Amino acid sequence: MITEKQIEAKDIKRLLLRVYRRYNSGAITEAQAYKETYLLNSVLKAIEVVQTISCQHPVICRAKKSVADFGIREGQEIGVKSTC
Repeated sequence: MITEKQIEAKDIKRLLLRVYRRYNSGAITEAQAYKETYLLNSVLKAIEVVQTISCQHPVICRAKKSVADFGIREGQEIGVKSTC
C-alpha cells in the first residue's frame, strides 16, 4: 500500500523535467508526454490553490488502484487534500 507523503511544488517540477527527458529520448510518445504533463500541471495548480485557501501545505493523494477507463495508474498523483 502506498503511504501519503508530502510532495512540494519542486518535486512536481522535477517530475515535469523527467517527462520532458523521457519524451526527448523517445521512451514515450507525444500523447503520453502531453497526458502526464497535463496531469502534473493540474496537481501543481491544485497545490497552489489549496495552500492559498487553507494557509496549510496540502498532501497529495495517490490512486490506490488502476482504472483503465479513466487512464489512471496505481500510485499516480490524482488530487490534493488539506485540513482546515
